Amino acid sequence: MLLKMGIIDDPTCRACNEDVDSMEHLLCEFDGLARKRLDLLGVAYPQPEDYCASNLKASIKLLEWIFEAI
Repeated sequence: MLLKMGIIDDPTCRACNEDVDSMEHLLCEFDGLARKRLDLLGVAYPQPEDYCASNLKASIKLLEWIFEAI
């Protein structure tokens, strides 16, 4: 995500150093958000298509929470 915006040169996730920093990693795979995803979406490790089927308000709350933490 930050790599595409030209903010960083290294694609590694700055939080976990284990994966490539991407929206999919952040919204579906990043362990640090598993509890928040579970609380809001009902699943800790959703697939991208789960966001289409999930409650839109819950998805928006998750994104708001993420961007407030940045």
